[in-house]
Amino acid sequence: MLAALLWTLAALVGAVLLAVLILLATPLRLEGQLNWPSKAPLTVRLKLLGGLTPWIKLPSIPEAAKKPRKEPKERAWRPSAASISRMAGAAPSLIGACFKRIQFGPAEADLEFGFDDPAETGQLFGHLSPLLHGGGPVLPIALTVRPNFQGQVFAANASGSLSLTPITLVPPLIGFAGKVWWPWR
Repeated sequence: MLAALLWTLAALVGAVLLAVLILLATPLRLEGQLNWPSKAPLTVRLKLLGGLTPWIKLPSIPEAAKKPRKEPKERAWRPSAASISRMAGAAPSLIGACFKRIQFGPAEADLEFGFDDPAETGQLFGHLSPLLHGGGPVLPIALTVRPNFQGQVFAANASGSLSLTPITLVPPLIGFAGKVWWPWR
């Protein structure tokens, strides 16, 4: 009886590990949308198993539900200055390696801004114009910026998507850990 129970437990653990490995080894797709101002400004949807599953809406945190920030407690362990320096030196290569493994889809943003003083609105829009209407694609995003000279306002609508295979992020993370924490480097 005990042997059958142990074999069943081993089979369940093996099935769970196999399911996790399959989830990590197949591409996932994320889509996000930002609407500012609104009660829940960010919505994110997820598709697993290379797009075979239906869209899963990830929960967002509405602004009213955010908890007040607590004062940090005294921690016993703090990283050393040398460890922080090694992390800062290794972070750019980690970020670059991760970005190489992420495929970014189309992104677009629509921004509207205005100040109480229309002159300040015009001045900021004048400073942004060379970036927006420069000679060539400066940003890999379809960006629309509209000044509002009627009063103080900031509104933003943005959307984008990306696709990645989570297991491909493991080698850069191991390399980062090796550069930061392995003493014999």
